[in-house]
Amino acid sequence: MADSNNFFLPPGVSQQTNAFEEDFPEEYDIPDRLRFARADTIEVVNDWHFAMMNDRARNEAYQRAIEKTITPESIVVEIGAGSGILSIMAAKAGAKKVYAIEGSKHFVDIARQNVKTNGVEDVVEVIHGMSTEVTLPERATVLLGEILGTMMDGESATEFFFDAQERLCEPNAAVIPARGTQYATLIQSDALRSVSEVKDSHLKLSAFNRFRDSASVIKSKLLGATLRAMNFQELSEKMTVYEVDWQEGRHTIEDTKAVRVESLKDGCVTAIMYWWEVEMDVEGECVMSTHPWAEDGSLMRDVQWGQGITLVEDPKNWSAPQPKMLHVKEGEKVVVQFDMFGFIVNGRVVPNDHEENSNESE
Repeated sequence: MADSNNFFLPPGVSQQTNAFEEDFPEEYDIPDRLRFARADTIEVVNDWHFAMMNDRARNEAYQRAIEKTITPESIVVEIGAGSGILSIMAAKAGAKKVYAIEGSKHFVDIARQNVKTNGVEDVVEVIHGMSTEVTLPERATVLLGEILGTMMDGESATEFFFDAQERLCEPNAAVIPARGTQYATLIQSDALRSVSEVKDSHLKLSAFNRFRDSASVIKSKLLGATLRAMNFQELSEKMTVYEVDWQEGRHTIEDTKAVRVESLKDGCVTAIMYWWEVEMDVEGECVMSTHPWAEDGSLMRDVQWGQGITLVEDPKNWSAPQPKMLHVKEGEKVVVQFDMFGFIVNGRVVPNDHEENSNESE
C-alpha cells in the first residue's frame, strides 16, 4: 500500500482544524452559516474552488473528454473529487458506476449534496479517504481527476495517478487527463520588477534588493495582479521542463536538466515563467493551458492556477551582495538549469559554461 505521507495532502484532510468563528474576536459579527464551518474549507473554496468551478473552458474540456470516453459499461474512479463536478459529468455521460474519492470529510459532505441535487446518487458513490489508502469493490475502466496545480504536478498528480492506475484500475483503463507538459519561458516585465525590487529615485533605498528572492518559485496570483496585466514580453521560445503521460504511465523527470535557449530580442530578463499544457484525451483534441495568452485562458484560469514565477538575475553576479539584472541581446544563447526535487522545480539562469551539457530548447 502506498505511503500517503509522501504525497501532497489536499486542504481539509487534517482533522486538526478550527471553526471559522475562532479566527475572529468574540464580538465580531459574522453570518451564522459560517460560524461553525471549517476555516480551511472556507479558505480554499474562496481561494480557488469558485474560480475553478466557473472556468467554463476548463469544464468544457473535461466534459468533451469524458463524453468521448464514457460508455454504458464504464466503471469510473475519480481521485480528489472536491465538489464532485467531474463525477457528476461522468454519471450524466452514462457511466455504469462512479466512485468519487475525496480526502476532506467536509468536501465529502458537500460532494454528496451536489450528487443528490444533480439526481445521480444511484450512480455516484462518494468515498471519504485518500486515494492511496482506499480500496474499491471492483476495478475501474476510467480514471478521472483534476489535481493539477500552478505547477503542473504541484498536487502530486503523477504519483496519485500512477498509484491509482496500479491499485484501483484495469490494466488498460482510460485516464483523463491523458498527458501534459510543463513549460518555462524567459520573460521581461517592468511591472513585475516594480513589485520585486526597489528602484532608486531621489531616495536611495536599493539596499533592500539584497533580499530579492531569486530562488523560490512563487505563484503569479499572489502578486496582486495577473501577468496579463503586467505587460510582459516573452524573450525566449518555450522550454520543456518535463513531460508526463498519465495514460501510459511514463514521465521525463530528470534530477537536473540544462536547456540552452536563444533570446528572441534585446531585453532584460525579469523572470522564468512556468506554465503547462494538458491534453485531456489521447487524441489531443481537448487541450487546456495555463499560458497567459492561451486560447482558452480567462480571469478564472489566472485566479485558479495562474503561472509559476522565478525571478532572474545575472548568474555572473551570483556571489555579489546585491543582485544585478540579466540583459540579453537578440540571438544570444542563455542556459537555464532546472533542478528537480521529485516534481518540485527550481530553475535559474546559469553561466554559459554549462552549455556543453545542455539541451537545445524545443
